[in-house]
Amino acid sequence: MRSVNRVMLIGRLIENPTTTGKVTNFKVGVSYGNKNDVHNVIVKGKRAEKCKNSLIKGRLIYAEGGIDKNKNLIASDIRFLESNIKKEK
Repeated sequence: MRSVNRVMLIGRLIENPTTTGKVTNFKVGVSYGNKNDVHNVIVKGKRAEKCKNSLIKGRLIYAEGGIDKNKNLIASDIRFLESNIKKEK
């Protein structure tokens, strides 16, 4: 039997991303009616570098990908849903 492992999330970063090598991690807060949930998102390769340079806490994003055995979303697509927000230094 085949199964589908595909998740699509729209939410806000609850902290600034962290990067190790070519892997960027961040947490996304999502609301489901009256319930709030936090998902760990992992981005690899060229997208990781773009996320590292563009994402900050509070930014609204769309993330799509599959769930790994540790319940992390391994993103195959990331979209920034707001215009550029100036990164605090």
